[in-house]
Amino acid sequence: MKNRKRIIRYSVLGTLIALVWLTQMLPALGEGYARTAYPVISYILSGFSNIIPFALGDLFIALSIGGMIAYPFYARIRLKLSWKKILRRDVEYLLWIYVWFYLAWGLNYSQKNFYERTRIPYTAYTPDNFRSFTDSYIENLNSSYTDITSVEKELVCRESVRVYNQIGDSLGVHRPFHQTPRAKTMLFTPLI
Repeated sequence: MKNRKRIIRYSVLGTLIALVWLTQMLPALGEGYARTAYPVISYILSGFSNIIPFALGDLFIALSIGGMIAYPFYARIRLKLSWKKILRRDVEYLLWIYVWFYLAWGLNYSQKNFYERTRIPYTAYTPDNFRSFTDSYIENLNSSYTDITSVEKELVCRESVRVYNQIGDSLGVHRPFHQTPRAKTMLFTPLI
């Protein structure tokens, strides 16, 4: 029974890895993922995440790192597993994280590039172009400075969602999946 479960688990994992790789190689699949699967996945995950007041990803990363460090000792000393079995389990865990990352978000990198999605012409990098852009950007940024003494967080949230809904399609980015997104604090800001 254990072998059968392992075979099924490995088969599912292998199929998902193959799907990730295939999607990375074929931009049409990346487009399909970004337009159909990702909005559903993101809507569900962000709906759940909105309940939690901190960044779940930070917690997951910290627990994963802690687990990857502690598990080999626990498995060897307490469970008396062989190093080969411990290594196999660690590799499998990392592969599941790899699949999770790509299916939950990472395959968005496999769609058409920003210039193709927005139909903005590509401008080649030259030192003069870059200097001109940064000078103009800094000048415009400095001229837009406004002294603010307080911030109405609800108004900023509403306006951010409204503007993203207006410009999302033209910039080739997704519109907000929820009308009241929640700003998250990072758990390990000083470390990061």
